[in-house]
Amino acid sequence: MFEEYKKRILQHCHTLRSKGILSSNISLPTPGRLREECGTVYGSRQLTDSDKQVLRDFFGPSDSTKDFKIIIAGFDIDKFRPLNYYLKDSKIETDAKNIELLAWLTDYKPRPFKEEDFRQADGGKVNNISIFIRQLTKWIRKYRKESTLILFVLGFIIFLLMKIPPGNQCMYWAGDHYEAIDCNKQVFGVQSIALDTIKLNHFKKITKPDTMTTYSIGKVWYIKGDGPKPECFTADGMHPLHPGRDLRPLTLTILRKYFGVTQEDSIQRNNTIQSRIN
Repeated sequence: MFEEYKKRILQHCHTLRSKGILSSNISLPTPGRLREECGTVYGSRQLTDSDKQVLRDFFGPSDSTKDFKIIIAGFDIDKFRPLNYYLKDSKIETDAKNIELLAWLTDYKPRPFKEEDFRQADGGKVNNISIFIRQLTKWIRKYRKESTLILFVLGFIIFLLMKIPPGNQCMYWAGDHYEAIDCNKQVFGVQSIALDTIKLNHFKKITKPDTMTTYSIGKVWYIKGDGPKPECFTADGMHPLHPGRDLRPLTLTILRKYFGVTQEDSIQRNNTIQSRIN
């Protein structure tokens, strides 16, 4: 159950990162930055009794002459290296006190780990499934003809899902294309989404836009970003890193303005390509 707790904390970090509110001290960690983040969080958030125990487990007990602010400031940064390694590669095993410190730093709740929390959650899922099965059985008995059609459709959907390779039912943006990934695999700093085989096979970023011609119109989509030239892609849809922004169809105006392409240039370039093929 503690492994599930660790996964949820990592997912919490991914969510904060996707919203742009994860501290750079955690998204780009070093031992020194992690110590700095501890001091920042300690000075900005009220401690609960559980949080105080987390700090005692990691930093050691404080005495009457020192509070944790002083202890953190003078704490050996080498003690943060295990957490730093874990943030960069979640496959690395690390002590529970490092996981709890990460939960405190990112304000993950509920914390710290309590086995009864997971038992209650699992028990609730079982009860909900049992209720659903009973209601579904009653509905099938009452509507036999309709249920036959629904079962056929469900069987067809299951057949399609079985065509997807097991363990690769998610994907993530790898810079210029999508890569399939096991949904249970954690890649720090990368947000995975549900697998879309069409996007996986056909949606790519054009890394050499200067090779485009007027024949690219209707086959290429673009979006204006922070760079001097628009980003171009091989399919329609949303920007892979900014899902709220739609891609637009490439136009001759965009080709001329940003890529210096004229109709004459395109004809000459395509004739050159065609002669090489022949």
